[in-house]
This record gives sequence, structure tokens and C-alpha cells, in this order.
Amino acid sequence: MAPLIGREYIGSLMLVKTIPNFLREISQSIRPFRPIGRIIKDIDITQPYMIISMDHTKMTLLYVPDSSSINQPTTTISIEIKPKWAFLPSSSYISESNSIKRETCRFCMHKHLKNSKKQKKLKKLTDYCPLDLFSLEKTRLIKSLNELIITPGNNFKVFKDGRELNLEENNWLMELHEFFSSNPENLEFSDITNTQSRTREGLIRLLTQTIIQEQILFSRLKNLQKTLDELDIEGIIKLLSFSNLGTISEFLQKEPELDDWKNTVENYLKRFNSHLDDDISHNSGIIALSTLPSLQQNNAISEIDIPQRIYEFLLSTTIKDCSIMFTFQKSLGKDSKFFPKLKDDHKLFKENIKHVTITPSSLTTDSSKTFEEMTIPDSFHQDFHYKINVLDLDPKSIAKITYYHELDTQIVQTYLNYIGQGINGKKCYE
Repeated sequence: MAPLIGREYIGSLMLVKTIPNFLREISQSIRPFRPIGRIIKDIDITQPYMIISMDHTKMTLLYVPDSSSINQPTTTISIEIKPKWAFLPSSSYISESNSIKRETCRFCMHKHLKNSKKQKKLKKLTDYCPLDLFSLEKTRLIKSLNELIITPGNNFKVFKDGRELNLEENNWLMELHEFFSSNPENLEFSDITNTQSRTREGLIRLLTQTIIQEQILFSRLKNLQKTLDELDIEGIIKLLSFSNLGTISEFLQKEPELDDWKNTVENYLKRFNSHLDDDISHNSGIIALSTLPSLQQNNAISEIDIPQRIYEFLLSTTIKDCSIMFTFQKSLGKDSKFFPKLKDDHKLFKENIKHVTITPSSLTTDSSKTFEEMTIPDSFHQDFHYKINVLDLDPKSIAKITYYHELDTQIVQTYLNYIGQGINGKKCYE
């Protein structure tokens, strides 16, 4: 994935040979800390290799303000966002009966299917829409972040010094107060409601500023999702049905190997070679953010290309399900002498540390106001160091192709039944 997304966003990884007993012990040791719903998915102890990476809920750095001072540890706040689908599909393979997919995004339809399967139905579903987040328009961006905080689900997590906060607790924002306030000791009980509001606004401001600063990443992820999945799952199923690759079940039994994934990425980049941005280093293999030609402009797809299209769809599915981890520490300024230094015992992994500033201006969760119209107290005029990484990039199984098609059908049908009750459907906009 690094040639597509950019190595600077993948982080340092180490491939290490392992044995079943070690993986079994790891599985047993982490079991008490795993969510109940995830316990059924255990570590595959038959794997011969494992990947070691940094714990991105922490920043293994210390401040060194000047040569005479002692290293002072600082609080680390990490935010994990799983943004999901960033685009509206436009494939010509989408059937007329499923044309709603061109108007309402996958996430906004899928939430109705998820709610229908719950024993205790929610009266109010989340108003978060990934298209708002990926629009990179400040007003829509603030709205999307506010909705994620209100109804985080599995799409928004907060960590403090490596410990995940329980966002179902009413006072979780109080744990972040000290991180954003310059005078946390002045907090009085009567100020708790106001303090939580100001802390939430500070968090939204920090994330908004950082996302806009990292907009090339978000544009890249949206572009990759869209261009790797130009045929839609309906097109993928039709390709399989009319191909000479054998039966669908036979073809879907053979998982792609590492060389297959490498070739898929190389062929994808080669096909769009003339559209690579010359201003971006070819070492990272980044796709230009300009509009790319549609694969559907070709009248025919050869039998050789069909596996390529299927593997590309799986890559898009991985990117649709990825997480973006923001890791923040307070900074004394953006001068290089205030940048944290790596601990000697963590030089194994390199961290791409950047700087962001949130300034006093008007901030409110009222999304009708523009970013510039929002104000926050002077105490929120702060500098932060941060790093940003894309996680959960493990390849999807080719055996799930038919499942993806069945799920797509269920999502659309459930949503059509919902709006068929006389309820106005939602229109999403990129």
C-alpha cells in the first residue's frame, strides 16, 4: 500500500519470522483487553511472519527546550478516525434498481441496515457523512467531526497516553481539559459543563486544522478509493460471470500472493503513468490528485485484466476500511529547538513529526458558521507536535467477493424500504 498512499503515512514496519507458540501466547495475553465483539476473530497462529510497528497511541518522544533543561515528558492524545467511503459510485454497471447508490453514500445507507439488526433500535442515527469529511470544506469538515464526537460508534476513538477513553461516559472530555487548557488548576465544579464544551471545541479546532494541513492525504485516499473501484461490486460480479476464468467459486478460492499485489499496484500506476504528478517524489509512487481517466472508457476488458480489476477492487475495499491515527503532544513552538527528540531506545522506528497551531478565533459547533467566524478562548492559542498514520491496511480476502455483493444488495434494499415508508431520502454530495 505504501506506493499508493505514501510511505510517510504508513510508518516504520518490521517483518519478523515467528512461531505458533509465540502467537498463541500473544493471543492469550491480549484477550482480556479485546472488545467482546472482536474475540471471535483471533490471531492466525499458522502465519510464519508477523509485522511489528509502533504504538501510535503514544509518541515516544520527549521535549528538549534547550541544552540545559531536563527532558520533560508530556501528555499524548491520539485520535483514531475510521472515515469509510469517500465517494458516490458512478459505474455504468450499477443496475437501475440500485441507482440510489449514485445519490446516497454507502455509509449513510449502511447505518439503516446495521440499526435494523439491533435488538434495541436507535431512534436517532448518526448524521455523520464521510463525504463531508472528505470534502475538505471547513464548514462541512467541522460538522462531520462534531457528529463523530456525538455518535462515535466504531468510527471515532480517543486515547490518552495509550489508554482508550470510554466515549459513552458523559465526562470523557474532562480528561482532555488539561491538554487544551493553560490553566487547568482553575477549574471549578460549576464550570464543568462550560469546560467540556470548550474542550470539545478545542478538539474540533485541532483536528480541523490538522486535516486541512494534511489535505493531500485525504484527497489521495478518496481518489484511490474511487479509481480502484470504478466498476463497483456489481461490475466485478458481472465480469466474473462472463469470464472464462472457470467457475466463480474456483477463482475465488485462490488468495492473491504478495507478488500478485505488487503487480496489481504496478499495473495500476503504469496505467495512470501519464497522470502522475511530477512535483511529487516518484519514490513514494503517489497518484496525482487531478482527474484520472475512467476505466469504463474502454469498451472491452480482456480476460487478462479481469484479475487485475478484482484485485484493485480489494485494494479499494481495504482503503475504504482503513483508520487514520492522529497523535498529538503540546509544543513550546515550531522552532526546531523545541522539537522533541527520539529516545535512544526507540530509534528502531522513525516518526515523521510535524507542527500545527490553533489560534484564537471564533469556534462553535454551529456548523452554519464558517471556520474563520469561530472563536475560542486565548488559552486555546497553542502549538502542537503531531504525527499522522494510516492503519488497518491488511488485504481483504478474495473469498469475500460474493459476500460484498450480498451485503451491497442488503444495504440498498434496506434503505429503499426505509424511504419507501414516505420518509425523504438523504442526498449526499462530494
